[in-house]
Formats: sequence, structure tokens, C-alpha cells
Amino acid sequence: MMKLEAWNPLFKPNEDSLMVPIWIVIPELPWHFYFMEILTPLLSHVGKALFLDLASFQKTRRSVVKVKMQINLTKDRPHHVWLGYDENYDENGDGQWIEIQYESIPNYCSYCRLLGHNTHACSEKAKHEDMQKRK
Repeated sequence: MMKLEAWNPLFKPNEDSLMVPIWIVIPELPWHFYFMEILTPLLSHVGKALFLDLASFQKTRRSVVKVKMQINLTKDRPHHVWLGYDENYDENGDGQWIEIQYESIPNYCSYCRLLGHNTHACSEKAKHEDMQKRK
């Protein structure tokens, strides 16, 4: 399968990119926060916000907001983000932790650096370990 992505100076043709686009779902976020100007800094610890899905953009589905994000598969993914002022300086208690959910995160193997399986299921790693045992 061929895919198109922005040029990267670290590009290697025999490795898949660590950076992938996925959907982030934020349940119960008030609809007046459904703007990229608000969501981009809110989700900056997750990755790069790309765009809203159509229902979120048009505010026709108020139960959840969906944001297409570019994430690094090797980084930890938080399951909550802080909505409000810096929590250490939130004197009035106006801020709150907001749950975020990830949809369809692809598996990534850090051994062979390909998408589609994790390191535990890597045939290249198994072959290498088998060769080490035989030596």
C-alpha cells in the first residue's frame, strides 16, 4: 500500500512513519468549545490537531467532539487533558480534567519499524532471537 505524507528529513523508505493521523474523541465537551482555536492548545500534549469532523464543525452532534490528530505512535498518550487555567493557579476551581478517547490506533513495531503489528508479534524479531539461540 502506498501512502502520501509530508516530507521529513529523517525519511527512510524501508520504515513506516511514527506519525499517523487518528481520530480523538472528547465526550461531554460543551459545544461552545468546538473550535480549533480552543482545541489545538487543549490537545497539544497529544499531538498536532489537524481538523474537526463535519458534525463537530457544524455543531450538529453535541454529545462528543471529534478531532483528527497527528500523533507519534511511540509517545505516551494521555487519557485526560486539563481544561482551564494552569491547575496550580486555579484559585476558583474553574478548571477540570476532560477525558479523551483514541479511535483505531494502528499497531507499530519498534523492532522492525513497520505498522500492522507490535513488537511481541514481530516475525523479524522472532527470527533474530531464534538465530541468537542457535549461536
